[in-house]
Amino acid sequence: CMRHMIELKPSFKATDDWTVFAEYRFRRTLYTSDNRKDVDHYHAKKNLNRVKAGTKYEFTSSLSAQADWTRTKEEDDDGETYTQNRYMASVRFTF
Repeated sequence: CMRHMIELKPSFKATDDWTVFAEYRFRRTLYTSDNRKDVDHYHAKKNLNRVKAGTKYEFTSSLSAQADWTRTKEEDDDGETYTQNRYMASVRFTF
């Protein structure tokens, strides 16, 4: 199995407390199985595309909140596609 991945993660600190971020990931997986009975991996290729965007606000040095959205899409040689949208909100408090 060989994997090639490109990933970009830019962020922008709008104020001292507020950050906006984005992420893009592309991963290509090449399965190199020479076993014809391995129907899932015999010379198969899969692609993954992931886009993520969100924001983070730091109320104090020990309290912050974050919200983000992620869309993941996977495709293989057979034309099968898997798509997922995820929404997340979190609060972090450090003692």
